[in-house]
Amino acid sequence: MERKYRETGNRAMAFRRSIDYTQKDLAEALGTTKKTLSRVENGHIKPGIDYVKKMTERFGLNATWLFTGEGQPFMKVKAKEKDIKDRVLDLEANIDRMEGDIRQLMAMVDSLIKILEER
Repeated sequence: MERKYRETGNRAMAFRRSIDYTQKDLAEALGTTKKTLSRVENGHIKPGIDYVKKMTERFGLNATWLFTGEGQPFMKVKAKEKDIKDRVLDLEANIDRMEGDIRQLMAMVDSLIKILEER
């Protein structure tokens, strides 16, 4: 059988090994079969869009590196750090809003208690 995607497969295998996953474990994590993953790594088939998307999102795979060998296997950490910082800032803003909402609710509860006590 022809190994049309041999280099891509070799890089896919190297990446899997670098994240310390077996074919079985990675296949489960990606929602595919070990057989399909083996065919990718052996260069018999090209990695599908779902494979690339999940590997990029879950493990930081650099898709350009996978297909061309250019760049580094992992996406740049700076981009991830920025995403994390942005998410933390969003969470902090949400917490601040929620704390304000909680204070308002507590004031309303206190008012209701006073009304009930006066009756």
